[in-house]
Amino acid sequence: MPRLRVPGAGLVRLGYCHACGASLGTEAIAVGHASCLECRAITYRNPIPAAGILLVREGRVLLVRRDASMHRGPGGWTFPGGFVDPGESAEEAAVRETFEETGLRATITGIVGRPFTLPEPHHLVIAYRGEAEGDPVAGDEVAEVRWYTPDEIPWDEIAFATTTRALEALIADGLE
Repeated sequence: MPRLRVPGAGLVRLGYCHACGASLGTEAIAVGHASCLECRAITYRNPIPAAGILLVREGRVLLVRRDASMHRGPGGWTFPGGFVDPGESAEEAAVRETFEETGLRATITGIVGRPFTLPEPHHLVIAYRGEAEGDPVAGDEVAEVRWYTPDEIPWDEIAFATTTRALEALIADGLE
């Protein structure tokens, strides 16, 4: 399989053109994108959408500690969330992931800040504000779940920059 260094994308395996099946060449046409030398179809390297819910209860926010076996951010704290699957909305993904990670059936009550991005890998994270009743239970990919007041949040153990920015936006809006 051909390999190519695409500006802004690092070393990428390109394979074959999705449009005509030709082996992809080495011509980059834009940051993170390449074009087929045969039919000129563009192979995009677009952001991957992810969504989650910052559950708020009695002035506290629920965070989950990622299992040590996780590829990215092992052992770090984040809010429940994950990738948007094909055929589902960001809201549906956030509710599904929250249930998978905490056992809680969440209700979305708003959005936190604005969408946040991680440049590499290129993720677009939508953080919702929500609520849920009951006691959380750690799911398969979660080592621990815990409610935190803003003063108790373990800032030096947060898994992702997008989590930090979402928490800061949530706290600025208030946890009432």
